[in-house]
Amino acid sequence: MRHFFTLDGTSSTDFNTWIANSNMFDGAEHDDDSVEIPGRNGTIILSNNRFKNFNGTVSCYIPHHMRHYVDALRSFLSTKHQYCRYEDTMHPEVFLMARFKGGFSLSDSDRVGAAFDLVFDCKPQKFLKSGELPIVFSAAGTIYNPTDYAAKPLIRCHGTSGTVTIGGVSVAVTGATSYVDIDCELMEVYEGSTSRNNTTTLTNGEFPVIAPGEAAVSFTGFSSVEITPNWYMI
Repeated sequence: MRHFFTLDGTSSTDFNTWIANSNMFDGAEHDDDSVEIPGRNGTIILSNNRFKNFNGTVSCYIPHHMRHYVDALRSFLSTKHQYCRYEDTMHPEVFLMARFKGGFSLSDSDRVGAAFDLVFDCKPQKFLKSGELPIVFSAAGTIYNPTDYAAKPLIRCHGTSGTVTIGGVSVAVTGATSYVDIDCELMEVYEGSTSRNNTTTLTNGEFPVIAPGEAAVSFTGFSSVEITPNWYMI
């Protein structure tokens, strides 16, 4: 089986480009600060509670019609200045957010085919595609996080006002017309293009996260709640 990648919804097969090798799904580093104190043995590690971006390299080849396809691929990649969704057939259950870092040169080519590396600046999370599926609650229940990392969900609440609580952390919203979206990653509350931040109350000043394992979900006022959990791994 020949493997390929998809960037921002466009497949590398559109450019007759295939994956020979890749480290796009390697693990990311902790973001830590090291402190050395005179007279004290060892190094003090101060964690910033986050992971760093990493460079991912995709080694590619074009088996034939190189001159036509390599120019088309280069033109496509040159338009991608921001983070885009990256996925490939080597890791079909997950995806990354990645930004193409710039130009590339052909490391091996002839009149027919070519080989080259594409380098991406990757965010550290490997998002599970299963975490893109909304989980619907019409009454209180529980949600199970199968990963080792606290997820920041997107919560859609149906109704004009109410309170939703996940794992003991509550968000109260008023003033909606039919629904409201609580984006715990962006820390924004909105209804379509209308911000509802000014009619939102965070009970303890924080947006909910879904810790590893089981968490309780409850709500009042709203008719139902949909949670898109955004599970991820590192």
